[in-house]
Amino acid sequence: MVAKWKITVALLLILFCSCAQEKKTHGNGIIISFEKDTDVNADSILELSFLKLQTKDSCLVKNVGLIRELNNCLLILDSANSNLYVFNKSGAFVNQIGKKGSGPGEYILLSSFFVDNNKNYIAAIDVAQDKVLYYNATDFSFLYERRLPFSTSCCLQLEDGNLLWNSREYTDSKLSDFYFVVTDSLFDIIDYKMNKEFKSGYTTGPSQMIYKVGANVFAYTPFDLTIYRVGTSEIVPAHSFSFEGTDIPSLDFLNKISNQGNSNYLYDLIQSDYISYYSVEETERDLFVCYMKNKEKYIGLYDKDTDRTYNYPIKIFQDQLKVGELNYFSIGSVDDYHVAPLDVLSLKDMAGNGYVFDDKLSELLTISNEEDNSILLFVRIKK
Repeated sequence: MVAKWKITVALLLILFCSCAQEKKTHGNGIIISFEKDTDVNADSILELSFLKLQTKDSCLVKNVGLIRELNNCLLILDSANSNLYVFNKSGAFVNQIGKKGSGPGEYILLSSFFVDNNKNYIAAIDVAQDKVLYYNATDFSFLYERRLPFSTSCCLQLEDGNLLWNSREYTDSKLSDFYFVVTDSLFDIIDYKMNKEFKSGYTTGPSQMIYKVGANVFAYTPFDLTIYRVGTSEIVPAHSFSFEGTDIPSLDFLNKISNQGNSNYLYDLIQSDYISYYSVEETERDLFVCYMKNKEKYIGLYDKDTDRTYNYPIKIFQDQLKVGELNYFSIGSVDDYHVAPLDVLSLKDMAGNGYVFDDKLSELLTISNEEDNSILLFVRIKK
């Protein structure tokens, strides 16, 4: 299971945007259409800022897989090395939460975490040991841990205090029939959400397909272009996407290329004309859609205030922002900014070949070494 889960993580985000649209609604919520590549320069509609993370032997971050705010600090999950770090908003290292191992309070392979501000704890999921570890959100000390009764890799707290988990089960059990499950705080199952028609141990999409905006929790699945607002006793369509004549693969096609879910189908899916991957990052201000079609990566932006959409091939998008190579966006947001790690070694190589960077990013590069932690790009639509 762990090896197959890593396949999900390996396929990283990509996005797409288009021109002004009227807001349309139907049974699947607001329809957000990304039709043609926009001719508006991305630099003119976006706010950018950068943060250089401190580099020490005790906080070497290879992959910023998940980032969340906590008490004016940044919690960062290094999904490559499976460590959970705390930095302040100036980029200085504060602490590491927990440590590697198989004892109490120790983890082997962290996949996700969430914060309960009311109860003042951080809950981290260890998929290798099927347990959740709880740490104090003030001093980061270990509190307790609880074994998981099912296979999962991410969780968020619903408004009523119950928990929404993804289900990684794909064998013969009721959990394998659904993408998500709701439990109480003791992990007793309350309800199942979103029927899973296509079952396979190989998955596409980001490692976490649930997210939070304010008090609302949203969920989506790899082969449905609708985002749902989820509660303990309800599931309501919130947004639905369309992509210029391109759709998600049909169930028949998926079963065919996967030998009824028994074979790795990801290569054939990427080679197809279908949307082979998409991920969503949403804030109160805007929504970013990362997706891949015809083996190309795109980024789509939706401005909630103006109902405008913008569509860019990722290569054009990153060059218009003068930020080098955008490999992926981290899961999570900070102050309504979406976050993308920029690899210092790659940036320095590009600078050596004459690439012209954003002035602020260029300044940070002059004081960075090739082995340093990533520089974080923060980006959001301008007001």
